[in-house]
Amino acid sequence: PPRSTLFPYTTLFRSMVKVEEAQLESYLNGLKSTWVAANEAQKDLGYITSFGIYEVPYGDNEFNLILRVTFPSTEMIGPSKERYLAFLDAYGKANLDKAQRTTVAIYNKIRTIQARYMLREIKFTP
Repeated sequence: PPRSTLFPYTTLFRSMVKVEEAQLESYLNGLKSTWVAANEAQKDLGYITSFGIYEVPYGDNEFNLILRVTFPSTEMIGPSKERYLAFLDAYGKANLDKAQRTTVAIYNKIRTIQARYMLREIKFTP
């Protein structure tokens, strides 16, 4: 049988981000109006189950923020024109364009994405 029937799993994406120390608050305020807003729209549509932002106060200082998105299934990760058009209707093309401008104008100057990972949480069933 396929692995997913033996060990059901949840799929997560994690991005490890290094934000300049003096810019963390600015970056978080920007994420609130871009990344968080877009993920709220995706959650309302059922495309993701949850998302979160985690500060890393200790460690080797390679990254100080983790962005997490949890998908209900691996299938929801793949591209879908239908889902994309529904997302545009929910989130709005203007918001998407604004988020892209913010990324280029601000985010790329104050943060570096150190790594991106796709994780699968294996769940053992009784």
